Amino acid sequence: MGAIDIHHHYVPEQIIDEAKRHRKALGIEVSEDKDGTSRFSFNGGPRYPLVQGLTDVEPRLEMMEKGKIALAALDPSTQLLGYDLKGEQAESWCRIYNECVKAFLNKYPDRFTAMAAVPIQEPARAAKVLEHAVTQLDFRGAYIATNVNHRYYESEDFDPFWAKAQELDVLVFMHPDNPAGTELMGSFGLRLVCGNPADTTLSLGIIIYSGVFDRFPNLKLCTCHGGGFFPYHVSRFDREFLTGKQATRRADRPNAPRCTAVPSAYLKNLYFDTLVYDVGTLDFLRRKVGAEHLMLGTDFPYVLGDWMCVEKVEALPCSEIEKQTILEGNARKIAKTSGELKFEVFRVSVESGNPPRRTREITEVKRFKHQEWKTISERFDLNLSCLVSEPWWWVKGRSERSRYANRVYLRSRCSLLTIGATPLSAQLKKVRFSTTGISISELPFKVAQLKGFWREEGLDVETILIRGAVGMQALLGGSVDYTSASGSTIAAAVRGLPVKLVFISSSKASVRIGVPAPDQVGSRTKRKNRRHFIARRFQ
Repeated sequence: MGAIDIHHHYVPEQIIDEAKRHRKALGIEVSEDKDGTSRFSFNGGPRYPLVQGLTDVEPRLEMMEKGKIALAALDPSTQLLGYDLKGEQAESWCRIYNECVKAFLNKYPDRFTAMAAVPIQEPARAAKVLEHAVTQLDFRGAYIATNVNHRYYESEDFDPFWAKAQELDVLVFMHPDNPAGTELMGSFGLRLVCGNPADTTLSLGIIIYSGVFDRFPNLKLCTCHGGGFFPYHVSRFDREFLTGKQATRRADRPNAPRCTAVPSAYLKNLYFDTLVYDVGTLDFLRRKVGAEHLMLGTDFPYVLGDWMCVEKVEALPCSEIEKQTILEGNARKIAKTSGELKFEVFRVSVESGNPPRRTREITEVKRFKHQEWKTISERFDLNLSCLVSEPWWWVKGRSERSRYANRVYLRSRCSLLTIGATPLSAQLKKVRFSTTGISISELPFKVAQLKGFWREEGLDVETILIRGAVGMQALLGGSVDYTSASGSTIAAAVRGLPVKLVFISSSKASVRIGVPAPDQVGSRTKRKNRRHFIARRFQ
């Protein structure tokens, strides 16, 4: 588990070759500047550059590591959506684009997911492309611009797309492009500074006033750059609706509002990224729309992005639960980033020799949907009575050791799940949870979140086994130096804790809570390392 970036641009490098290969059929021309920059022209329109950094992979991963981002939802480059294309050409281009992105996701399933490019200029086709991307490619939603060649979304012609997004219950991410009044913003870089937020604000106003959310009350729309100027001036929208000239017009008059409530009433349908650069501004946005309507956004790789936006969220004067909701909770819930897990199933075996030879056998790569754990157990002869959830980096080096040999590992998007090789039961009872990198104040939220995550996967987890220094600190309240204390000292400290059984290793500063299977107790007590001991405390 970790921060999820919902505003993260990427263009697959192979899309250049695909565009060249299908240029006549799709109406696309690809040219190259003297400096090597590729440019795309759709149906004879402007030549849009492929901005440097959009296709980069290693700098992207480095930024995510430095910025403490575990998962990024890949968004297209807005200018490469091909809004000048029509009909089948528009649909085919977006399908090819999405397939290229999917090929990239297959290489990094634990670091990226994606939002689909859709031909919104052809709403019915956009609905079909979205459905294919969500149901067949496992994308998390749709990506559209704030306008289509200066055509905004007041027309009901766009309703087939909105209806499909609501039916699939997916997020629509809207990004500004080709802002109204661009011709007046050429100086001082104001097109990006003023134009983009202004166009987001204009598009939101039109969508709300035209009644889109009245016709589709469960539609979820996310805007970037903190929602433009809309959330900061939503009261001005309300005042115009209540007292302006439009309010006194008859419903059958042109430009009469088609919404049934003040614009602020539709904040329930809106979500905003955190790209406002300033903690104070972000805190205002949090208080205005609620933490449950904010998601992390870096705008990588553009120059006005904020790679360290996690730090802004962590600096907010609010509870740890709200911070985690913004950093990852909302994205997992709204964009359904934990809806399905892709597992790489393999065994580690040890062959005789000096030194012993260790091999890693890939068994199968498969996508397991909700409530398919019994199928996993039967297929791979697994024991699901006790499952270990650990960060991949933690167990990667240890998986080659003999004590980890012949176990079965399931590598998922965010963690490595270690399962015993003896078939016992498909009903999961305990999950071990690593607390590495988590503060004590975050621990209750993380445990609750973990239980909720497994509940979504159809498993009722009875006990969370906490491992790590934070778990020790949380249990002992910081009253014992667990790294150097004797066994008897720690045993006395945990004697009054409301837990069934506690396993402690003072040398490794770890703690496990829960009642293990009898064979686990035996294996632990037989270890030669005398620093391990068992402190029993039954409720």
